[in-house]
Amino acid sequence: FGLSNYPAWQVALIYDHCKENGYVLPSVYQGNYNPIARSVVPELLPCLQHYNIAFNAFNVICGGLLTGKYKFEEEVDSEGGRFDSKLWSGSLFRSMYWSRLNFEGIEILEKAIKPHGISLLEASLRWMRHHSGLTARDGILLGASSVIHLESNLADLEKEPLPESVVVAFDEAWERVKPVTANYFFPPNQDSFKVVKNI
Repeated sequence: FGLSNYPAWQVALIYDHCKENGYVLPSVYQGNYNPIARSVVPELLPCLQHYNIAFNAFNVICGGLLTGKYKFEEEVDSEGGRFDSKLWSGSLFRSMYWSRLNFEGIEILEKAIKPHGISLLEASLRWMRHHSGLTARDGILLGASSVIHLESNLADLEKEPLPESVVVAFDEAWERVKPVTANYFFPPNQDSFKVVKNI
């Protein structure tokens, strides 16, 4: 079975509890990970590797910010849109990604990729494939609004690693946005802890 949105310490607790009781062990974790939201790297990914749990990354283009089509100053709260604050999902995406620092990080990336003729979306997907903390057993979850969109994203994932200067820019962007990056997990509360304890 799979896990999602648990902190690393709860992953360890769940795994050990299942192993001690002869239950099916968790084998995959689905989590938020992209070039400017890397909070899974220091703690969760090593935990998953220790327990031989694969990781599938979602939100790999930062809720759409890494397409390059959004600007911080522009109004994007259109009805039904991804960042529509009237919707639960829109409020969530806004709280996770809509900050001036994230857009400053994107500006760093756009400046670095321009001489290479690479789109921000392509660069982000290539970073996930070749330069992130993912291993061969891990996965990248893609969303698409059309078959053409999906085929384009898959083609970008098949391209070679990024130029070193672009990789450095991704790290610089991460350092810029790190203070406002979203947690990879939902904060544990008493009820969620009871669920874990009662597995």
